[in-house]
Amino acid sequence: MGDCCCGGKKSECNANESVVLNVQGMTCNHCVMSIKNGLCEVKGVNDVEVDLKDGKVTVKFNPGDINVKSIKEAIVDIGYEVV
Repeated sequence: MGDCCCGGKKSECNANESVVLNVQGMTCNHCVMSIKNGLCEVKGVNDVEVDLKDGKVTVKFNPGDINVKSIKEAIVDIGYEVV
């Protein structure tokens, strides 16, 4: 198993839920890294996958620590729009 962005092994993370969000404004790999790095700093976010081509961000998270609304707000704070 690989590492997840929370620093542990994927098998150890409490990623009880996941959400796929449509994100606008991503144009390059820098955008991908900005979103991944920004979200991985948020407590409760365990893994982030960004599909630049389709404009989708998949977030695995622990619902005891964070909710979807807060994840969306974090993406907006990073500088992107969630639709």
